[in-house]
Amino acid sequence: MKQTDGKDDNRVTVDDHVNEADDPLDEEFDTTDLPTSLIITNIDSRCFTATSDIRDYFEDTFKTFDPSATFQYFKSFRRVRVNYGDGMSAAQARIRCHQMRVGDEIINCYFAGVSFVYQH
Repeated sequence: MKQTDGKDDNRVTVDDHVNEADDPLDEEFDTTDLPTSLIITNIDSRCFTATSDIRDYFEDTFKTFDPSATFQYFKSFRRVRVNYGDGMSAAQARIRCHQMRVGDEIINCYFAGVSFVYQH
């Protein structure tokens, strides 16, 4: 994997991870039902330090899909929830960042589902 800044931290850019020619999001389709949030698992523990370069890299990577993305960190679960303004941004991030190396870990990206509670 190609390093982005010469440091030995195993960073990979989003462009390195997915070839633009193979981008499945080039086609138009209805995105109204797509979730707008992702759950990112297997987070490098350094991401939970506010002054970490790994955290800055992580956030910058996910903000490439929507600069207004917000992050909720769940340190005890080694997870982060990333909230986007629309489903297309979340879908692009999920496809391009799933199984990407961030720091010393390979992250996993999942759509955050909405829970419905039925009351009779």
